[in-house]
Amino acid sequence: MGLKKLVKQVFINKYNKRYENELNSRRVSYRDWIADLESGPGSSDCGTDGGCDCASASCPVEFVVLCNPRGREAEHARLWAGSWFARFPEALILYGDEDVWPEGEERRSPYFKPDWSPDLLAGQFYPGGFVAVRKEWFETCTGELTDYNCDTRSLVCRLVELAGGYEKGRGRRTILHIPRILFHNESEAAGEAWMNYGKPPYGCNSQALSEGEAVSGMLSVIIPSKDNPDLLEKCIHGILETSADLRYEIIVVDNGSSQENRVQLEALLKAVRRSGAAGLARLLYHYEPMEFDFSRMCNLGARKASGELLLFLNDDVELVEPGCLKGMAQMAARPFTGAVGLKLLYPDGKELRRIQHAGITNLPMGPVHKLQFCSDEKVYALGRNRGRQNVLAVTAACLMVEKEKFMEAGGFAKELQVAFNDVDLCFQLYELGYENVCQCDCFAFHDESYSRGDDEAPEKLERLLGERRRLYERHPLLAGVDPYYSAYWNREGLDTHIRPQYETQGNRVQRVERLTAGGSGPEPAGYRQDPCLMVRVESALANGEQSGVIVTGWSVVLGDNNACYEKELILRPQAETTADEAVEFYRIPLQGQYRPDLTENMPDQVNVGLCGYQVELMYAALPEGRYRVGALAGNRVTGTRLINWSNRVVDI
Repeated sequence: MGLKKLVKQVFINKYNKRYENELNSRRVSYRDWIADLESGPGSSDCGTDGGCDCASASCPVEFVVLCNPRGREAEHARLWAGSWFARFPEALILYGDEDVWPEGEERRSPYFKPDWSPDLLAGQFYPGGFVAVRKEWFETCTGELTDYNCDTRSLVCRLVELAGGYEKGRGRRTILHIPRILFHNESEAAGEAWMNYGKPPYGCNSQALSEGEAVSGMLSVIIPSKDNPDLLEKCIHGILETSADLRYEIIVVDNGSSQENRVQLEALLKAVRRSGAAGLARLLYHYEPMEFDFSRMCNLGARKASGELLLFLNDDVELVEPGCLKGMAQMAARPFTGAVGLKLLYPDGKELRRIQHAGITNLPMGPVHKLQFCSDEKVYALGRNRGRQNVLAVTAACLMVEKEKFMEAGGFAKELQVAFNDVDLCFQLYELGYENVCQCDCFAFHDESYSRGDDEAPEKLERLLGERRRLYERHPLLAGVDPYYSAYWNREGLDTHIRPQYETQGNRVQRVERLTAGGSGPEPAGYRQDPCLMVRVESALANGEQSGVIVTGWSVVLGDNNACYEKELILRPQAETTADEAVEFYRIPLQGQYRPDLTENMPDQVNVGLCGYQVELMYAALPEGRYRVGALAGNRVTGTRLINWSNRVVDI
């Protein structure tokens, strides 16, 4: 090795070591995180979080505790239960989070739970090792419980029914989740055996959750489609092959296919009519040229539907599992159920089985598809991609709902022509008291690329952000809120994995209170524009009217060692200028955020774990206006200087 290369390697080793040290300093163990959380305000009394002013030991509410014998209560579990019973007079049953803490060992394996989820309870006893029941009410139920004394879990399931857990909206008031660790399992096996024990003989196997023998009434399948005859043919054949024991109709809403494709579509539909498919009562083709408006097309199809159940289905979805529509219909027809979705996989090979949709999660940055691109061969977050999961929303690529409930919710919002109309519908159903559910014990294929297009195009991003803003204007109480996704799971950035929040607890928002211009012109001198420098803005959220905007994203230099780079965020005003005018731009040195998802998603790239950023731009730091966001990267070893721009803008 020559002297020059040797010197470079010395510096590379130096920066690699610095990177590893910084990475280790950002990682937080569960032991340290939970110790900090439980020593904070309100941790051992029923003040701050509990909302009760009385002394914990003298809370006037009496309650019964039902526990897993293979573990122990957390130190303050009963104090928290007493506090919540006092704070919420309607509460009849309480449960909390749990972890594993064998005697003499470190705490580990936390299970952070959702709020009341009736469909999740059908597959696992997720209330877990500590369940508290209001004693006064429990004693009034004794006549209903004589057969349950020998099985604690079946007893709880029966109590859930008596508490109105399967009545529209009532379970959310009577069965509450305390977001605190209330129980320590003696081992992972003990906790799993207690929760994943199969359907009990009583309670959870009740008529409220049973699937019944048959589905009464008609199912109307509504398919918006344009210029996709080959996809539509595959979609319709999927319906025909998976609709056993159903009576159904298919309504195709075409917003303007070409004449050639229209002829092909009509020939396809004519052949389907002649096939005499079992259960197919009607096949309707509605052709009406119009600008793409998903809400309008679906509402139009719903008006023409004669079925009691509606299934909204993208033409790029292929149903492959016999009986999946029957299962969805049986759930959708239950009185307490709103929208029913299906797990969707990308059609890119059985060996990959990548998830496209397993329910929609509502984060501060907006609705996201958690587990998207993850392999369905693995099980995540104690079964989030298995069985039935209550979720705040499901995608309208495959969404079933009773027509009466659809009309009660107002249908798809006309204000949301392209994006978030399905989320809005599910939000409406949730606010009416219904439970939305994603059926993850079966799946369909969704070739999302056909319907989605290029979401990075500036005009599409602008529209997307505008429709997201309108979504939360319509549902202000749900902005950044998801009762089925614990606040202790990761919530920042577009990390589609479900991982504990404590893993990135060492990160801090980089607050920028003062900025000076970093030069003028189209871009800084000496930097080469190169797409190998990737820069992504995942969200730009206002942090209060008088504070600033928090910009979250990541920047990675592809094909090089990112530990050797210094990076900056760059902001350039989007004001109209003449060719001769010099435009001031602003540069922000980045401290780097720990992003384990980047390491997992880019295994072929070097040292990308600290390539995230989260910067709060204070309103006082910049002149009012709109700024395009980019990144600069300078290699401290080779002197390489790179620049690239995102398609996102930030309003100050």
